[in-house]
Amino acid sequence: MSFDRFVKEESSLWVELERTTRSNRSHLFRQSLSNIFAFGNLYRRSLDDLSVLLRDQPNSLGTEQLKQVVSKAHGAVYENVSRKESFKELVTFRVWRSINSAREILGFVVLLEAVVVVLGVMWVYLDPTSAYSYVGIGSSKALGGSSYKGAFFGFPVTYKFDLSVEIFVHNIEVSFILFAGGALLGVPTVIVLIINALNLGLIGAIFFKAGEGGIFLRLVLPHGGLELSAITVAGVCGIRIAKAIAVPTKFPRSYELSLIRDPIVDSIGVCFFTLIIAGIVEGLVTTNFFNLAISISISLSLVILFWLSVFIFGRVKRSDRFIELTQASSAA
Repeated sequence: MSFDRFVKEESSLWVELERTTRSNRSHLFRQSLSNIFAFGNLYRRSLDDLSVLLRDQPNSLGTEQLKQVVSKAHGAVYENVSRKESFKELVTFRVWRSINSAREILGFVVLLEAVVVVLGVMWVYLDPTSAYSYVGIGSSKALGGSSYKGAFFGFPVTYKFDLSVEIFVHNIEVSFILFAGGALLGVPTVIVLIINALNLGLIGAIFFKAGEGGIFLRLVLPHGGLELSAITVAGVCGIRIAKAIAVPTKFPRSYELSLIRDPIVDSIGVCFFTLIIAGIVEGLVTTNFFNLAISISISLSLVILFWLSVFIFGRVKRSDRFIELTQASSAA
């Protein structure tokens, strides 16, 4: 097909897209589903035509005009999407979907942490001397008879609040390394994940070997599950970035990174908020040294709430939510 014939046959479609965009720009989602899908079809076909024009006649006036039409149509679609996404929609769907969308990487990170924790436990029982040396104590007897409750019990709330802030800042630093490590092909991310999981396995095993397992659980459980969840999410973000950079596809790296931009931002937001809660719990709750039953209840409540949000709210498909929003708008 000649170029002139192509333009002649397709130009009516472009004119229709421009007309539809102009008339529906501010209330696209108030149209019926059939009209919205018809608009989407016009947009996709015009986008295909634009790719042909950019290839064959990149500097022609017609190409520039179609580029403007497609750009306006794109704005009509995505400006309406962002405008219709309420705060409730953001916190009950989008942020959890952003974490859930990386289930394979999430599974890898959780498996890595679990394996390293087990290796840390095995290290304590197979070669306790070197394990104690790595942690910085002479033997597990150094834990015996200690009054952990006395370390924080009785301090004023203002001190515990300051401690919460200090803990939060430290956790943010760790999370930043996990996230930013993705730019270095994920090497720092994996190293920090391994170190964090190894320390957890070593210290937990040392406490249990000394007969102080209950104390360890009371010191770690209230905040530890939520804190580890946030660190895991930060690690997933770092590895997603590394994958987009390192794994070759038919698309440019910049495009691959743009695809994960919003999910990464959402996940980091969840991580930030979760670390605030974990820091408050660690500074104000853990330091009260509650009995084991209360510690387990607090930990399970926070962790279950977090991961249920990921795997229940996060399972909803964007297409399903688009239809719901569209129907709601049409009804209004």
